[in-house]
Amino acid sequence: HWYIVDAKGYDKEVEGEGVVGEFPILKPGESFTYSSWCLITSVYGKMWGTYTMERKSDGALFEVLIPEFQLSFPPQLN
Repeated sequence: HWYIVDAKGYDKEVEGEGVVGEFPILKPGESFTYSSWCLITSVYGKMWGTYTMERKSDGALFEVLIPEFQLSFPPQLN
């Protein structure tokens, strides 16, 4: 579940299943890395959100907060 906001004030909420179509199963201490993208209408923006995780041992669901991070069009960084 993601919240995306660009510098022009355009905001969008995105919700869906899986991480880029994958459902990784992680053991304690493991991590999962992926690449993705989102469309924004300005050269800068930000996004934040949550992942819903399931603990396999008992099926309990819990939310993991993804802190806000900045989006930028690479040529604007120079």
